[in-house]
Amino acid sequence: MPSTDHLSLGEVAAYLGWTHRFVERLAVGGQLPGVEVEGQWHFRRDELVDWLDRKIQTLDTAKVADLEQKLEGELQAASRNIRIADRLKTEFIGFDVAATGASDVLRQLVGLAEKTGLVTDSVRLRASLIEREALCSTALPGGFAIPHPRRPSPHLVRRTLLAVLRTAKPVPFGGEDGESTRLFFLIAAIDDRAHLYALARLTRVVRGETLQALLLAPTAGELIAIIRAREAEIDAALTAPSTAGN
Repeated sequence: MPSTDHLSLGEVAAYLGWTHRFVERLAVGGQLPGVEVEGQWHFRRDELVDWLDRKIQTLDTAKVADLEQKLEGELQAASRNIRIADRLKTEFIGFDVAATGASDVLRQLVGLAEKTGLVTDSVRLRASLIEREALCSTALPGGFAIPHPRRPSPHLVRRTLLAVLRTAKPVPFGGEDGESTRLFFLIAAIDDRAHLYALARLTRVVRGETLQALLLAPTAGELIAIIRAREAEIDAALTAPSTAGN
């Protein structure tokens, strides 16, 4: 994300990897938070990140892919590890554990995050997760949720981390569909790029058949292997030659 707190329409489009026309259509339609002053659109950086944080799961899959690819290129240029599977180890995964409710889920996720050795303030990390869930549940259809702090957390973690919790039984987690949740991916990122990239990546990886396979995986190691295989499929699709016009 550009360092300035206020962005133009063109800067937003360039950062997200979307067309100027698409971003303008969102703004004019009141879907993207911004203010038009004398024919020029202005966007607050924090409001834009909040909007993406809440809406990324509902965006068109092609737009999510565009965002993911744009951020991926920037992270790779900075020599930063970006694969979900590469960030996970079996000790960062709670597998078929008992959970008494949403608060207990967040407590256990923070405990798993601490095993990475990257958490600098576990009390504030848990508080930030509670604050984010109070704003809007991170639960998605299918029994899957992505708890995370409302803002990137360089003051809470040394570098971006992920942890996974699969509960023995579904837990009510505030999903819009009213369904309970069993699979939870915690993201704690150090900056906007890593935060939004992880959200976009997980949204693409954990869906459909992959989600069902993760819910049925017999071991934590198999869960990581399923994610790695799905990420390989996504990456292969990006590098495959186009058949358009054939």
